[in-house]
Amino acid sequence: MTTPDATDPPAGPAPAGRAPTRGLLRVALGLAIVTPLALGAGVGCSTLAAGRLLQDALHPPPDLAGKLHASRREVSTPEGSVTVLEWRPADAEGPLPTFVLVHGAVAGGPADPRMLDLARAFAVRGAHVAAPDLPALRRLRVDPDDPRRIAAVAAEFAGESADGRVALLGISVGGTYALLACDDELLEGRISALLALGPYDDLARQLESLLTRPPDTSELLDPRTEGRRRMLLAHVDRLVDVADAARVEAVLRDLLAGREPNDDGADLGAAARRVLAVAASPGPASPQTARELLAPLTDELAALSWPPERAAPALPVYLLHGEHDPVVPGEASERLAANLAAQGGDVSRVVTDLFGHVDGNGPPTLWRAWPVLRLLARFLDDADL
Repeated sequence: MTTPDATDPPAGPAPAGRAPTRGLLRVALGLAIVTPLALGAGVGCSTLAAGRLLQDALHPPPDLAGKLHASRREVSTPEGSVTVLEWRPADAEGPLPTFVLVHGAVAGGPADPRMLDLARAFAVRGAHVAAPDLPALRRLRVDPDDPRRIAAVAAEFAGESADGRVALLGISVGGTYALLACDDELLEGRISALLALGPYDDLARQLESLLTRPPDTSELLDPRTEGRRRMLLAHVDRLVDVADAARVEAVLRDLLAGREPNDDGADLGAAARRVLAVAASPGPASPQTARELLAPLTDELAALSWPPERAAPALPVYLLHGEHDPVVPGEASERLAANLAAQGGDVSRVVTDLFGHVDGNGPPTLWRAWPVLRLLARFLDDADL
């Protein structure tokens, strides 16, 4: 069922957070500014389209509402119903090039304002955009079923697209989730290309790294921005004994609300005490503590990782990573690219100092913007936009 006006956040709890698209969007205007210079250097229309698309994402045209049709649909999957927000040109008739946009660990999911701007930027240029809502990911909870949900959504929209295929665009964690979805048999031959911004390769290594870094280097799991506590709260049922879960949850909620907990947890089990110690600490966890904390999630984290021996998908994969990404180190996508290439994959990777993970790093020059523009242009060409 499709209903109009897909502009409100999906129902359900949505903790505060920042959109992982911000770094890309903040440099969008600068990329658009240097695009005409690129044309003078003999660059074709695809590069110009990439620059203009990013400009639209940062500064939507004033008459955008009249040019787009927004709707909301429930897609049935074996893992349950998935809410999907959609956009397409208001005057479009018939099938269009279709993009499935996968959000990262951001509270609003596909309804985050910056995700909306990115989706609308594609739609205003003639695309049909479908953005599934992944509630667990919005809560910072890992769910091995999420890639299958993405695959089911992509398969449905591939059947409605211009050529029976869709392109996948994933942000941060959503980038790796989208890559994992490509392995689903539902999508065999139905994905034209994938672009992942700031993806990881090994989720256990990624979470351990975030837990053990100094807190001022990572917003996502910095206790001062509440991310670490939210991640622990989302996984209480997996991290501690059933008998301790309610008390641990109550303490975590007190900490998140800025209240002094009445329960010191001294008589709780070892796993519960470890969770509360990490939640209360103003500094990083030790590597041993991080590994012990994450041990109950071993199977889930493995299911959401891309091991070196995994076969590469038969489609072009584009990886874009901030050179000084403080959340997902560039080495993660470097390993991911190397693993895909070793398995015969068609993979391209660009590292740029235009942004970190969520923040832009100053105005771009043609020299700095050029690799990003070319990568985006190739992705748009593969998707026939």
